[in-house]
Amino acid sequence: MPIKTAAVTLALCLSVATGDDRCIGGWQAGDGTGSFELYIGTTGSRELCIDAVQASDQGGGSFSGPNAATYATDGSMECYAEYGQTTVDTSCSWCSDWENCLFTPPTSAPTVSPAPTSSIPTAAPSATAAPSVNLWAGCNWIESDSNNDGQPNIGSAASPDDCIAMVQAQCPTATIANIDGSGSGGCWCQYGYNPTPDSSGYKSCVLVPRTVKV
Repeated sequence: MPIKTAAVTLALCLSVATGDDRCIGGWQAGDGTGSFELYIGTTGSRELCIDAVQASDQGGGSFSGPNAATYATDGSMECYAEYGQTTVDTSCSWCSDWENCLFTPPTSAPTVSPAPTSSIPTAAPSATAAPSVNLWAGCNWIESDSNNDGQPNIGSAASPDDCIAMVQAQCPTATIANIDGSGSGGCWCQYGYNPTPDSSGYKSCVLVPRTVKV
């Protein structure tokens, strides 16, 4: 460090460390030595010097920032940022006019370890076959579309039973429910009692059997 302006040494400048929780061991009498220093300016106190050094954005080369502050105790109130400081020199001719603060390293946030994962194997669910569903179980369905004369289409049914319910609700006088052979789709109201089996791809359910007069 070049010779800093020397003036009358204050009688209170002793080589006794003074407290500051931002300094390792408090302020130390002497001049910081390390890689290099940058002049910050004048500050009204040592504490303000620390504030100015830590807030300084002056380039530090390969250093992430200053690691110490040096403050004049001769009344000039000069403040320097120290980069890469390793020691405090107390033997130089001007050292009695300076005090040095080696910064306390910043406290890093504690690392939170992830919770341990359970090593207990999870039993695979047993494969239960889905029960088979007979769509046509609700009636004696016949593949036939022979009774289509005057039939109204009453919409799309989700299942044969759905078509039966739609026919009974919308066509009270109808005697046959007719639906696509796939079991869903268009639903028709038909009339008659004896659908003729065919290969039309439609199925018919006789809802009301013919009443035979005695």
